[in-house]
Amino acid sequence: MLLLICTANGGLCSEKGASRGKSFSPKISGSGASADDPIVIKGASGSSEGIRMEYMILARKFPKCSRVSQRLIHHKDRPMDVIRIRLANGTERDVFFDVSNFFGKTAPVSGSLAECTINRFTSIFKDKTSLEYVAGLKQDSSLKTEMQRLAKEGKITLIQEGVMVESLKTEKINGADVIKIRILNRPNAPGTWWMLGTDLTCSH
Repeated sequence: MLLLICTANGGLCSEKGASRGKSFSPKISGSGASADDPIVIKGASGSSEGIRMEYMILARKFPKCSRVSQRLIHHKDRPMDVIRIRLANGTERDVFFDVSNFFGKTAPVSGSLAECTINRFTSIFKDKTSLEYVAGLKQDSSLKTEMQRLAKEGKITLIQEGVMVESLKTEKINGADVIKIRILNRPNAPGTWWMLGTDLTCSH
């Protein structure tokens, strides 16, 4: 649910960001057609790198697809990302990724802080409490009302793709990676904010 709330739009399945930062040589197996035959990625140093690899795989296997939704499930005690995509011909399908090799892991950062780029137009939250509150709401009319109220109070704002931020801290809410960030060169958004890790591309 958290992923559905915070992502403003899915956009095209894209390799953008997959080659940024530290390079790695993953080992890939499986078709992704079902939870019993998921795509397995080995070699990612952390969740952010693994997720970038998921989208690189989708872009290569299904050109011009668009992401409809993404959710985390557990199958036979293994965490899996289920990404629903819309193919170029308009049909939809689920692609299963076994994320047990990198789920919950944060890649080590060399030097000071990780420099990251917002990779989609999305919502950011002034504090973790607001993010947790929104994540607990149902997907109904009250959600939109509460989002508007929090926006008026300055607790939520929208941020565009391509904005540079510093990654300060990673935690989990409802199984999803959330990251405390400082926005660079944005005097109209001072201080620190919280957002989903899947909405960031970081170089380490």
